[in-house]
Amino acid sequence: IEQSYTTQTEGAGTLSTDAANNLLIGTDSLWFLKGLVDDVRIYNYVRTTGQIQQDYNAGLSTHFK
Repeated sequence: IEQSYTTQTEGAGTLSTDAANNLLIGTDSLWFLKGLVDDVRIYNYVRTTGQIQQDYNAGLSTHFK
């Protein structure tokens, strides 16, 4: 798959830790991803473009099931 970096959007606000709110990956209330998501990473800090690119180029180092 050929991928290219097209846009960057700064996040704003706060992440809700309320158990009544769901974390949705690959979907929202109207649309869904028609495919598979095989690598999800959640960080507790803001990552730079360089850090993201480094992880992408390195590939997966740990697999969880």
